[in-house]
Amino acid sequence: MENHHQDEVNSLGAPQEEKPSASKWFMQLVMLVAILGVAYVIGNILTLAGALATGMDLETLMQGLSEDSPASDRNSIRYLLLVTHLMVFILPAIVFGYIFYRNRSWWFYKMEKMPSIVHLGLAVLIIFCAFPLVQYTYFLNKMIPLPSILIEMEEMAMQLTESLLVMDTPWELILNLIVVAVIPGIGEELIFRGGIQQLLGKIMKNQHVVIWLTAFFFSAFHLQFQGFIPRMLLGGVLGYLFYWSGSLWVAMFAHFVNNGTQVLMQYLFAHKISELNLEEMESVPFPVVMVSLLILIGLFYLLWKMRDTSEEIKLAKHE
Repeated sequence: MENHHQDEVNSLGAPQEEKPSASKWFMQLVMLVAILGVAYVIGNILTLAGALATGMDLETLMQGLSEDSPASDRNSIRYLLLVTHLMVFILPAIVFGYIFYRNRSWWFYKMEKMPSIVHLGLAVLIIFCAFPLVQYTYFLNKMIPLPSILIEMEEMAMQLTESLLVMDTPWELILNLIVVAVIPGIGEELIFRGGIQQLLGKIMKNQHVVIWLTAFFFSAFHLQFQGFIPRMLLGGVLGYLFYWSGSLWVAMFAHFVNNGTQVLMQYLFAHKISELNLEEMESVPFPVVMVSLLILIGLFYLLWKMRDTSEEIKLAKHE
């Protein structure tokens, strides 16, 4: 585990990795998943313990939460979700980075430099243009029959989501943006794109397989099967943004834009600032989906042309 401290450092301060064996990367991947699993268990235990310590009946609160619940109940769940997400995603990423890379974690996660405005702009355009395609796959996904127990789980999750998207005040909007967009955008990208995708990419040769395999794990981890395909599609989009931009900041920003836009649109509709209701949106017309797909292909081609080829050269040398 200590051989990573012996890597050379170039004039810019970034590490020059020696050619490692696939077993090293596989061991790191196993460790990351193990840390993630332990953090998931501990995070849920601490959440329950915190609820008990404050006299909160968490089960009753979550089951009884509805769109008519008081803001205090909604905020209690939001604070718990915030703590849980910090424990389950961000803390494991920090622990993993410290164990294997110490002060070089920024380079491992590809966060050592800020991305260009062009890459961030492309990320926004790609997320917005992908929306019709993602929405179309959501309605296709809902047509897949599921066991009754999974349908009940989906309905409970949907009820909780709809309740938390009730925002009577600007503070609830800000809190939702933090809980739904900022923290997941950081934590989930650190684990899935920064960790799992990179480690799989050093083990496997085909980076397209790596991106979609990571997207599969990303969607499966959420345990929401009626949205499995669109979330996997989103994971693929984020994976390519990360791989071709060479910066995890781009994927984080795109993740934030995707989640934050949905929160903001719901707030604007509820306060009669906008007439667009995403929750009641019918299936997107197929011609719109095709136009969305064609524009996405063009934007991704532009992103590919701008890609940093240094990582591809490094991977080719390791094969």
